[in-house]
Amino acid sequence: MEHGLSSNICHAIFRENDSTMWLGTNNGLNKIRFQNEDYENPIVDVYKRSDGLKSNYINDIFVNKEEVFVASDKGVSFFEIPKEQKKAKPITYLYQLRIADSVVELKERYELAHDQNKLEISYSAVAFESGKNTKFKYRILGLDSLWVYTDQRKLSFQAIPPGDYEFQVYALATDGSRSEEVAGFAFKINKPYWRTNWFIGLVILILAFAVWRITLFIVAYNHRKDVEERNKALHEKNEIIEQERERSENLLLNILPEDIASELKSEGSVTAKKHELATVFFSDFEGFTNLAAQVSPEELVSELDHCFGAYDAIIDKYGLEKVKTIGDAYMCAAGLNEDTTADPHDVIRAAFEIMDFMDEYAAERQKEGKPHFRARIGVHSGAVVSGVVGVKKFAFDIWGDTVNTAARMETNGVVGELNISKDTYELIKDEFDCESRGTREVQGKGEMEMFFVHRRPGTNDKTNG
Repeated sequence: MEHGLSSNICHAIFRENDSTMWLGTNNGLNKIRFQNEDYENPIVDVYKRSDGLKSNYINDIFVNKEEVFVASDKGVSFFEIPKEQKKAKPITYLYQLRIADSVVELKERYELAHDQNKLEISYSAVAFESGKNTKFKYRILGLDSLWVYTDQRKLSFQAIPPGDYEFQVYALATDGSRSEEVAGFAFKINKPYWRTNWFIGLVILILAFAVWRITLFIVAYNHRKDVEERNKALHEKNEIIEQERERSENLLLNILPEDIASELKSEGSVTAKKHELATVFFSDFEGFTNLAAQVSPEELVSELDHCFGAYDAIIDKYGLEKVKTIGDAYMCAAGLNEDTTADPHDVIRAAFEIMDFMDEYAAERQKEGKPHFRARIGVHSGAVVSGVVGVKKFAFDIWGDTVNTAARMETNGVVGELNISKDTYELIKDEFDCESRGTREVQGKGEMEMFFVHRRPGTNDKTNG
């Protein structure tokens, strides 16, 4: 390393002229200038990486007029030979760029994805002040417009946000001179797709559609619930109306025969009807006035209800039509309803069941030591007229001599016996045993023949089953 050479290991030599030579070593570039022909006391200038060379390991040198080309193991560096009257300005250049840890080709502009936001930039400068360090200033337009001073030749940037940028760098020599041109490149880091306008617009559209659908669903659901609630309320009202209608109809049917009730509902009035052959049943309780004096009003009504309730069930069984009750008297008939299958025989059978009920009733009351009713029953057959009277309170009734005669059969009857007229006898004599009572004087009717009816074992009498 005599005379100031950077190294004694030489790889290349180039003779520029008779007084100047260039020598390439493994530790820099040496410019040797001889002051006389004896080549004594040469002036040696040394240039290294700190002066802008790409490497200190020099393989070859070529000088063409004022330009110097230097080949190294890291590439070729070139610069102009400074004139004596003017100092040369440093030349700044990029020699390597890493994007997301991968070395890329150097070019003026880059289009990068959102995850390629890590940059490592290597740069240098050629300056001709031997042994002196070159400094740099850099900035990234888009991040900051201010220049940053550094003596580093490599910069790393992490997590650069999406945007348009331009990296710029220039060299500063120790004598105050700077690069005439900045080195650098432009680059754009794109937004991730989920931050792009089209994606945000799509998300907004999807959300708006979802909100619209949800709103429609809620509106439809609330409407359906309202409809269901209204239908439920309407159904409940209809049920109440139907129950009231059924109750009214049942009440009407308790008062009127079915065909009469139907006519009244459909026409608003009832036409009186004549029935050529009806069989009328009449019953009352013997000694009712005396018995009523022995019990409380509540018990009297309760006993009447008990007995007449049994009567109602029995005549329903045989298809008879209840006409009315008057005090302790009970009247029903067969042949009033065109749809009924009831006939005089059913009236007789119903009368026998009522007599059986009264016998059981009397036995129970006697066992309890209480007074009881004893029934007389009379039956007569003939023509009657039926109809409905009244405006505020409807009342079904039958009229005619047959009704009066049936009442006379009851008043001339005997407790425990079924008393019938000759007209009824002629209708039922083939099925039941009848005993003539002869003729008897009947109020308002004169002499009338009457019969007691006896059950005949072995016949088709329903009470003997």
